[in-house]
Amino acid sequence: GCESERVEIMVNVNAEATHLNFDGVDDYVNLGASLNTTLDPLNTITVESWVKPATNTGLGVIVGNYANPLGSQMQFLLRRDGTSYTFWINGTSGIFKVVEAINTVQLNTWQHVAGVWNGTDLKIYVNGVLSGTTTNVTDSSFATSTNSTFIGNNQAGSPEIFTGDIDEVRIWNIARSQTDINNLKDCEAMSQPELIAYYKFNQGYDGVSNTGITSLTDSAGSNNGTLTNFALTGATSNWKAGSTVATGNTCTVLQNESFNVSTNFKIYPNPTKNIVNIDVLNLDNALVEVYDINGRQLFTQKLNNTTNNVNIENLAAGVYMFKVTSNQGTATSKVIKQ
Repeated sequence: GCESERVEIMVNVNAEATHLNFDGVDDYVNLGASLNTTLDPLNTITVESWVKPATNTGLGVIVGNYANPLGSQMQFLLRRDGTSYTFWINGTSGIFKVVEAINTVQLNTWQHVAGVWNGTDLKIYVNGVLSGTTTNVTDSSFATSTNSTFIGNNQAGSPEIFTGDIDEVRIWNIARSQTDINNLKDCEAMSQPELIAYYKFNQGYDGVSNTGITSLTDSAGSNNGTLTNFALTGATSNWKAGSTVATGNTCTVLQNESFNVSTNFKIYPNPTKNIVNIDVLNLDNALVEVYDINGRQLFTQKLNNTTNNVNIENLAAGVYMFKVTSNQGTATSKVIKQ
C-alpha cells in the first residue's frame, strides 16, 4: 500500500493596523483646508490624540493648522515641545497663546494628550489629568483660515516633524470637560455633531507593504487626510498595530447600574418631555450629572433632600444618563426625552 504524506503549510496572518508611525524625517498627513469651514465661527475647541513619542528633543507637531504668516487667521496647534506637551491658539491678535504640560513626555509610552479652549482659558490634559492652565485668553476669536490642517508636521517653514506613533486624533468644536475626556479617551467615540473630525487610524496591516493605503479616513465627516512621504512598508513610516485603543472597542461608559443608594432617590416621569423630578431621601451632598449616550457630560445640578426639578427642555429627544452621586454612594439611571 501507499503511505500518505502530510504537508503542513504555515500561513502568517498580519495583524490589522491601529495607528501610524511617523519617521521624524518628512512624514505627515494633510487633512486639507475644508476643516476650517466647519470650525468657523469658533470660540471653543478641543483637540486630542494618543501619542507614543520616540524622542523628547526638538519639536513634534501632533495636529494643527499653524502656518506663516500669523495674521488674523484661525490657528491651533497640539505639539510636543521637548519634554513637554503644549496647546496653542492664535486669532485676531496675531499672537499665539499657549498652555504647557511641563515635563510630561514619556518616551516610547502611549500617552493621551488633550488641549481645550473654552473661550476664556486654555487647558491641557495628559492621560486625563489637568496638567496646565492659561487664564484670560480673550483675544483669540477665530477667523476663517485658508491653512491646511496637518497631523505630524506644520506649514511654518521650519519642519516640526513628529517622531513616533499617533492614534485617535479628534477635533471638537466644543470645550470638553475633564470628565468628558476621561469618559472617552480609552475607547472609540461614537458620532455626534460636536465631533467635527475623527481619525481612528484603523487601516492597513502591521508593518507590511501598505503602499495602496494613502488616505486617512475621517470617521466623523469628509475631511479625509492624504499620507505624505510615508514609506508604507517596513517597521517605520508605516501603518502599525499595538495602539492602546482597541479597534471596535466603542465607548459604553455609562451603564444602568444600581447600588444601595438607588433606594434613596426616585426619578420620574420617565419618559418625559421637559421636567424630570428627582426625589431624594437622606443623601448628603447629592448631585446629579446628566450625560448623553456618548458619555459627554451636559450639566450638573445639586440636589436637596426633597423633590428636585431638573429642566431638560433644551435637550434633543433621545436617551440620557442621570448619575446621582452622594456621600453614601452612586447610582445611574437612563432617562428618555421625548
